[in-house]
Parts: sequence; C-alpha cells; structure tokens
Amino acid sequence: MLLFSSVRGGTNYFEIGPGVLRPDGTVFASGATGYNDIYNINTGTWASGPSFPTITDTISGCGSISSTTQQLASADAPAALLPDGNVLVAPAPVDSNCGWIPPTEFFEFDGTSLTQVAEPTYAPDVPSFDGRLLVLPTGQVMYTNTYDLC
Repeated sequence: MLLFSSVRGGTNYFEIGPGVLRPDGTVFASGATGYNDIYNINTGTWASGPSFPTITDTISGCGSISSTTQQLASADAPAALLPDGNVLVAPAPVDSNCGWIPPTEFFEFDGTSLTQVAEPTYAPDVPSFDGRLLVLPTGQVMYTNTYDLC
C-alpha cells in the first residue's frame, strides 16, 4: 500500500505520494512508504515498481542523531512529467521520531527503473513536502520550496 500513517501527539497523519500518468498509459504511483507501483490504465492491472533506496544521514532539528539509516519516501512529495515521458520525483526521509526531514533527493523514473539525478541547491536542506516542481515551456523543470532557512 502506498499510504504512510504515523501518530504524533495523539493525531494520525495519513500521507500518499504523487501519481503521474505517463504517455504510455502507465501511472507511476510513488509511495509514501518508499515502495512504488505502476498502474496500467489499458489493462487495469498493478505491478510493483522500483523502490526508493535508504540513505544514511545525520538528523538535526529534533535533536541531533548521527549516522542513522532512513527510508526515502514520497509523503506529499512533488513530481513532474518530463517532456520525454519520464517522471521526476523528489522523495525525502520520514523519521519515526522527527517526522518529515531533509534531505530531499531527486530521481527520474523511465518506465522501468529509478535513476538518482542532481538536486537543486537548497533541496538537501528541506523536507520534500516543501518542494514544488513546474515543467517550463523549454522542457526545463523549475524547483522552488517554501522552507524558511532563517
């Protein structure tokens, strides 16, 4: 299932990742748990897609935790359909104690596999849900975020 559920302060949080319809009739359903699936609109069938990797990082902001391994997930993460039909998606870790945390990483899905691509300047400093992606008429993708670095 693509849903991420957690409880913080007695409140349940339910999150999903983005779903992007590709020109070939498949939907890349990016998971809020790190797992991704592919839905074929022509056959009405689901298939497992490639999962996001884990990363090892230092968490700050909720108490410094050094060298912890976290699963990248797309809980409220941005995604964009590229002109070539590939999907650009920007997951980040979701920590069980700290919630949504940086860094935001970027991957391109080509219909079969995920390839990590370079991230914009401030992406490593923000959780993924703060990011926005917009495909420009030139085919370039603009990334912006609403995170306050001050």
